Amino acid sequence: MALKSKRLFLPSRDELVGFGLIVNQWAKFETLIEYTIAALFRLEDFNSRLFTSGMTYVAKRDLLRVMIEYPVKLKAPEGSPFYTDLSEILNEAEKLVGTRNEVAHSIWIAGTRPDTIKPIRFRARGRLQVKGHDPKEQDFAFKELISIGLDIGDLTFRLAQAALKYRVFNSRFASKSVREAILTMQFARPSSQNTRSGSRIRDKPKARKRAPRA
Repeated sequence: MALKSKRLFLPSRDELVGFGLIVNQWAKFETLIEYTIAALFRLEDFNSRLFTSGMTYVAKRDLLRVMIEYPVKLKAPEGSPFYTDLSEILNEAEKLVGTRNEVAHSIWIAGTRPDTIKPIRFRARGRLQVKGHDPKEQDFAFKELISIGLDIGDLTFRLAQAALKYRVFNSRFASKSVREAILTMQFARPSSQNTRSGSRIRDKPKARKRAPRA
């Protein structure tokens, strides 16, 4: 007698929206990290992409931390307030990168709380880690996934604002294409009008009024 296969667990459409927001916002954040490295080293656009293309986020983060501690011949001079802001942003990113990695690389199952999901993962790097089987492990509601995605977007906004404020991006550090790419990235900071419940992720742009023709 043939056994009937059970349908695999699939996150809801709303939960998948949360996944997409987290991955998308992290991609923007990591891209801006690459531009920051390029700016501090005064690298041209093409050379900077060659320099960071094969680096993991951990490698980029560690490189920036070394640059913060030893700011020798970099774009931002030693003692610049930019390094304080950058260090704080990297610290905040440490609280979020784990969830981003779980979204990108883990299988998700139903969580312990109602209407939640949680990652399940098997890892054997240095020591064995089996995640997702303990009922006490963290699970996520849809609203929490959206909140994490918005928090990542906020980090991107803060990094861009700090780099522009302290003139890390405001000079000849790289080709014009890099500066244009930074300015065209959407750094919409989550506002009180943007609900974290997921009913609306970003406000629709207001239609511009056309000037009357003469």
